Order: sequence, then C-alpha cells, then structure tokens
Amino acid sequence: MSNLLLNETTPAERVHIRLLHMDDVAQRLGVSLQRAYEMGRQGILPIVRMGRQMRVEEHLLIEWIESGGKMLPVTPPRNGKKSS
Repeated sequence: MSNLLLNETTPAERVHIRLLHMDDVAQRLGVSLQRAYEMGRQGILPIVRMGRQMRVEEHLLIEWIESGGKMLPVTPPRNGKKSS
C-alpha cells in the first residue's frame, strides 16, 4: 500500500496485505514457476523481497494485471553510448 493510501484510511478501514508465493503468482498468470521468478528478477512483476525469497502483494498483482502488465522502463546507456 502506498503511504498516501495508508494516510487516508483509518486502522479499521485498512486492508490486510496478502503476500503471494511465486507458485501462486505463476498459477494466476498461467506461466511456469521458473518464468514467474524470472519476471520477478527482471523487475517486471512488483515483487517484495524477504531475504532470498520473493513474494508479490496480491493487490499489486491485480493492479499490474489490470494495467496490462507494465514492462521495465528503458534505461539509457551509460555515457550516452549505445550498448552493442
């Protein structure tokens, strides 16, 4: 949840945050577990790291799906040089 959302709600209105295991994420997306982890490592999925483990907040996954699944932003190469 964003700080803005937390500031606009009372404790009674706040939703319990549910963290999904990557196998749940893979199943919901219809991809392999390996692909779900790859998408997490690449920053395609909105992951939460817990040590070496990856989780995805359920509401963020739903928002990500509804927005069409954002890809990584394109970062310009260092020193203005094109990468080969």
